[in-house]
Amino acid sequence: VFLNSSILSLPTDLNITKTKVAEDPAKKYAVGDLVTFKIEINNLGPIDDEVVMVRDVLPAGLSYVSSTSSVASSPYDAANGLWILDELKVGEVQTLTINARATMAGYIVNTATVAGSTVDENLTNNKSDADLCVVLSDAGQIQGPVAVCAGSTNTYNIKQIAGATYTWTVPSDWVITA
Repeated sequence: VFLNSSILSLPTDLNITKTKVAEDPAKKYAVGDLVTFKIEINNLGPIDDEVVMVRDVLPAGLSYVSSTSSVASSPYDAANGLWILDELKVGEVQTLTINARATMAGYIVNTATVAGSTVDENLTNNKSDADLCVVLSDAGQIQGPVAVCAGSTNTYNIKQIAGATYTWTVPSDWVITA
């Protein structure tokens, strides 16, 4: 219980949990894969909270695709990374699902936080992380003729992978034209 300027206010305890939605929690994602995150917020009480804000700005390496909110009137604002609910009653649980595309290889940590309009004495459960490992996609094998004749022109190619750099090494008497 807090007394401030003759106003009595009771604290509440908001809780947030963020997870990856995957059959295998240790799954490695490839560049270009779709990653789904599930954010659950709940009010542990003892009072209802008004204007509850979840902040989840997608980090570098993830690109927003879509989202679904359990509260139809409170969509996720991907441009600002905000999900705002008008109210969260004691015991109530609301869910936000975010779909993102992995755009670069590396270890990525995605963090979500929750805050409300009332005092929250327990801030240890107001932040939650979900991490993932993103690897480069398999490019497959170089495509082109195995045997070549002197003076002939041949084309070789390989599947392009976003975020990958290619270095071609050829015999010294060959010429790369494109």
